[in-house]
Amino acid sequence: MIYFIAAGSDGPIKIGYAKTSATRRLKELQTGNDRELVLLRTVDGDRATEAAYHKVFESHRLRGEWFSREPVVGFLKNLPTQTRAEANDQERVKRLWPKVLDSMRERSALTASYFADTYPA
Repeated sequence: MIYFIAAGSDGPIKIGYAKTSATRRLKELQTGNDRELVLLRTVDGDRATEAAYHKVFESHRLRGEWFSREPVVGFLKNLPTQTRAEANDQERVKRLWPKVLDSMRERSALTASYFADTYPA
């Protein structure tokens, strides 16, 4: 996945690739940074996608994978609010959540029943 991490509310933005977790990468970067870092957005992508973003913002590169804030934020504002995968995940959660709650209630009832039967008052 591609992540966009901002240094503070007015600082530059890092465009990078995380194989597993953008949140984990944020924590790793925060250790070596005196400004509060904020994960602005993630989008689907691989190293080639990361390189493409770097090329698009090449004229705004400050150093390494850090870019001027304004052009990147402007770009992010024009992205759809969710990727298709994110929307699908949310729909799946909405669909499955009632089943999860029912299962939790059923397990709680079974546990309460077991203890009531095993340890009568």
